[in-house]
Amino acid sequence: MRADQSALSDLLQKALQLAEQTFAPGPGLDRVLAHGEESFLHAPEFADVQKARALLKAFAEKDRILRVLDRVLSAEVVQIFIGAESEFAAVPDVSVVAAPYGRGDRVLGTLAVVGPTRMNYARVIPLVDLTARQISRALAALSDG
Repeated sequence: MRADQSALSDLLQKALQLAEQTFAPGPGLDRVLAHGEESFLHAPEFADVQKARALLKAFAEKDRILRVLDRVLSAEVVQIFIGAESEFAAVPDVSVVAAPYGRGDRVLGTLAVVGPTRMNYARVIPLVDLTARQISRALAALSDG
């Protein structure tokens, strides 16, 4: 439980930092803020140089990520996209676990974990869900205060 609490705390801290960057003044509404892409290079699925290149290229092409995240904006619960469903079609060993966050009834963005299809879903799904809810609570508190 302590390890999960620590992981949740780290994830929430990173998510809040990314949310702050999202709401900072600047151009563009369709912004993708990514962190930790290089951690894929340690996964055995991406030891193949071609797969690793395709994955890093997919991260660089923000529109691919936006297509997946846009599908989550209308959802009220965590969405899971496994393999080709994730629209990282050139990289079939990737899954996305994502949840929307917002203020009141207004969805402001999507929090997602992109990982190998063998990721620990039992751990990732509740972390993503809880973190998105915590961001929504923090945003609601900011607007109330």
